[in-house]
Amino acid sequence: MIAREARLRMKNDVEAGVPIARVARKYGVSRQSLYNVLRRPSKPAARPARGSKLDVFKPFLRARLEAFDLPATTLLRDIREQGYRGGITILKEFCREVKGEQVRRVIERFETEPGRQAQLDWGECGIVLENGARRRLYVFVFVLGYSRMLWAHFATSTRQPVLLSLLRRAFEELGVPRELLVDNMKTAVDRHALGEAVKFNSAFLDFCEHYGTLPLACPPYWPKAKGKVEAGVKYLKRSFPAGRSYRLRDLEQTVSLQP
Repeated sequence: MIAREARLRMKNDVEAGVPIARVARKYGVSRQSLYNVLRRPSKPAARPARGSKLDVFKPFLRARLEAFDLPATTLLRDIREQGYRGGITILKEFCREVKGEQVRRVIERFETEPGRQAQLDWGECGIVLENGARRRLYVFVFVLGYSRMLWAHFATSTRQPVLLSLLRRAFEELGVPRELLVDNMKTAVDRHALGEAVKFNSAFLDFCEHYGTLPLACPPYWPKAKGKVEAGVKYLKRSFPAGRSYRLRDLEQTVSLQP
């Protein structure tokens, strides 16, 4: 039997253009033996993948994960009721795979594409006094995907006219992105069900069409799909209202931050 190292050297010589007869003489083998070496695959053929106990349940699991961000423990209970007899480790691996695919499909990392996408969201920041009445205080946050430039404004309402007004101001100051990623807020999305196209609110869709930006909606219960703006909301909630007292007019100024 020809040693592995010798086989590799023979193949290397032939690939370098050395004639077959000369290589055979060099290593003291027949030309037929050399041809056999050349026909032999460099790596052993991969074994066909074995099926797992989870395979039959994967369509159900994928559908559940695309609709909701469910933990593996909940899904394990569901498929056990359907007859699954395997363990949770392989289920956790499959959940990580599907969740990763889901996030990548909705939102990629746009470091190399300036102007492609912006993300927006609301955060709740406690209570503020307005004309002697206690009102909930919100912060509107708009983040550019490429630069992470953050634009924010405090408000006491999240109704659609307020949303569109603040979006218009953000566009005027930072520019209009090609894509606008939102969660399933009722002022933007009327319906977002599994297996169906997103139905955007008519007025919100008119607004996006006017500015030439494509609206995108996160899958329900998937906040990580818009992680840039989620991080911005958390930062503002921790850094500005906490431990401070405000009058409403103190909050009329826009927050603009460059990371």
